[in-house]
Amino acid sequence: MKDTTPPVVTISVASPVEATGPSGAAVTYAATATDAVSGSLIPTCAPASGSTFALGTTTITCSATDTAGNTGSASATVVVEDKTAPTLSLPANITAVATSASGAVVTYAVSATDPDNDTATLTISCSPASGSTFPAGVTTVTCTASDPAGNTSTGSFQVAVVDFSMGPISPVTVPVGGTASTSVTVNSVSGFDSAVALSASGAPAGVSVTFNPTSVTPTSGGSASSTLAVHLSPMVTPTTFTLTVTGTFEGVSHTSTASVTVTVSSPAIADVVGQLQLAGCIDNAGVANALTAKLTAEQGAIGGGNTKTAINILSAFTDQVRAQTGKHITADCAMVLMTDARSLIDGLAVSATPNPITGSVRTASGSGVAGAILTLKDTAGTTVATATTDITGFYFFATTGLLTPGATYTVTVTVPVGFTAASAAGQTFTWPGGAEVALADFTTA
Repeated sequence: MKDTTPPVVTISVASPVEATGPSGAAVTYAATATDAVSGSLIPTCAPASGSTFALGTTTITCSATDTAGNTGSASATVVVEDKTAPTLSLPANITAVATSASGAVVTYAVSATDPDNDTATLTISCSPASGSTFPAGVTTVTCTASDPAGNTSTGSFQVAVVDFSMGPISPVTVPVGGTASTSVTVNSVSGFDSAVALSASGAPAGVSVTFNPTSVTPTSGGSASSTLAVHLSPMVTPTTFTLTVTGTFEGVSHTSTASVTVTVSSPAIADVVGQLQLAGCIDNAGVANALTAKLTAEQGAIGGGNTKTAINILSAFTDQVRAQTGKHITADCAMVLMTDARSLIDGLAVSATPNPITGSVRTASGSGVAGAILTLKDTAGTTVATATTDITGFYFFATTGLLTPGATYTVTVTVPVGFTAASAAGQTFTWPGGAEVALADFTTA
């Protein structure tokens, strides 16, 4: 009997198989063949068991031929797939110092590997990208790596941009000719702990600003302070201005503002008189003493609740400064003193009108006579008030609230020993009530 039955070929293989490299995976399988007549046969297979199968689908074909020449065959498909995501290599968390108000440009390197794919075939993306400007604070960078099979891995790291900020500055009130201070605070942002240099701008002429210390280093997450001092020359009159305080670290600057108010008081003006005398623009100690005496009298009037009298004393102060302008007080310093006094008058009573009675006792050559006694009397001969000339011969009656508007008054003078009787012996005037009265000079020899 003739044998016409081919052998039976069987292939036993597992699928799918995970790739082990860019070339795919080595696949091992078992193939057998049996024949009713020839018995067990060894099949021939391609690709051979143990070969590297490329990514994708590969067909295994096996065949066997019996002794009668009958050939049997079988086939099986094997899928080699890539289910492994790339492995990201991320930098450690980064700390950078701000280089501008916007933050800092930060660069970094990210890589990825994949056992199933060449590195060049992987796609890596990060947000924010390397080279971006990162704002002050902590920013999370998220990175993704993908392979050609669509497998994706994600990772992240943090970029901390450290910076500093300037705290608000309390307003400064400083008297004319004086000094006042306030605190300037520098705050750490996101761990900043470097030295910040301090400076100020916006100071008008005659104003200087100092810092102690001139730079501060906040602790990480904390703050540090410096004392800002405002120094006024005696030439600065009452005003308000704004200082801009700048903190600088390398190329980064931040600012804060401070409002400065220059105020005036009798003690402050007295201090200014002293400074101007030291500077030489009041060249006579007697004139300086006469002015400060009036300021002391003004304080006394204020302390006694006599605002109008205080205003009249300040008006007399102004008259005396004006009279000494170009003589013992330079014009620029006289303007400062008169401005200070006018500001003080305005502060005491904006609606009040100064109405002192002023005048001078002088020799025929024009020198002031000190120590002359002036007496103010009404028409009945009753003494209403007295005044004494200062070293410049100047006198004033400040307490004019006792006078009656429209009434007639006379001022007489008694000169010191050694001087002849004054001419005229007395000066009579009608009291207007709402305006200053400046009498003519009494002249003696």
